[in-house]
Amino acid sequence: MTDAQQSPLADFLVTKPDIKVLPKKHPKKITGATTLRPYVSEILDGLGHSYSVSRYCNYLIINNSIQTEVLHNASFQFQYQQRFRESSNHVGAFCVPEQNEIYLRRGRFVEVVNYFTHELGHLLKPQIKKEYLEEAKAFAFQFACAEVIRELNVGNLGESIIKEVQTNIKSAQVSRNHRKGLEVIKLLENEKVPYLEMYDRILSYYHDKRL
Repeated sequence: MTDAQQSPLADFLVTKPDIKVLPKKHPKKITGATTLRPYVSEILDGLGHSYSVSRYCNYLIINNSIQTEVLHNASFQFQYQQRFRESSNHVGAFCVPEQNEIYLRRGRFVEVVNYFTHELGHLLKPQIKKEYLEEAKAFAFQFACAEVIRELNVGNLGESIIKEVQTNIKSAQVSRNHRKGLEVIKLLENEKVPYLEMYDRILSYYHDKRL
């Protein structure tokens, strides 16, 4: 893909990667944002190939860079507790939308990529005041990214990203907002709505007070 063809979604990255050809094998663990960026860029470009994303770009914060931090356990816990005043034992990532920040706990490659795409979904504009609909919006984007990862075999992840998503869904059931958000996704899946297009539908439900 030439620079002229590059998806505007790539503007999300703090610095665009210099790597033109991705390594054949992905790293077993992600320990820093630099390792993650080239794969994220490929995913976002893949969304551009798979969907008509130009209208969604108007909702994205494309005039600002997103600061992504991949932290070891102690630093992640400190950042989380500073903001939420509770334990981060069962949390793999969180974002601060008003500051365009994403924080990720160091972990397996597939796990960190999966968490990142969910948090990126939260940074889609506008944020929705009803928390369970905001979670539905993030899940829709995360699942759209998972489809691209499987289709393009980003980072040689293939089907493993789908297994990771399924594991993530099970663990998300402990949160009421996550659970209700996934119920909205299921409703739209039954209507055969593509994941990225769910964004508009979720917003319309919110504005029409249907959910």
